[in-house]
Amino acid sequence: MLLISTDDILTYGTNVLNVSAGPIASALTNKFGCRIVTIAGTLIASFGFIISIWAPNIWFMYFSFGCVTGLYTVKQIIIVSGHLA
Repeated sequence: MLLISTDDILTYGTNVLNVSAGPIASALTNKFGCRIVTIAGTLIASFGFIISIWAPNIWFMYFSFGCVTGLYTVKQIIIVSGHLA
């Protein structure tokens, strides 16, 4: 019997969300340019960090810090390195 914990589901769910946001970030970069998308991503990540301060429970922290802020980190590194290459 395969037992899957809630932690596993949240970890894999956050990873799937972060990986699936890559094509969206790429399309937005092609349409609006690297600078606009990077600034918007920075604002979204800042929002995720700020709302994490008031997290009443771990589920909210998974959403605010894991999903909202996690969307920024991988995508912005790829966008900026592609822009500077």
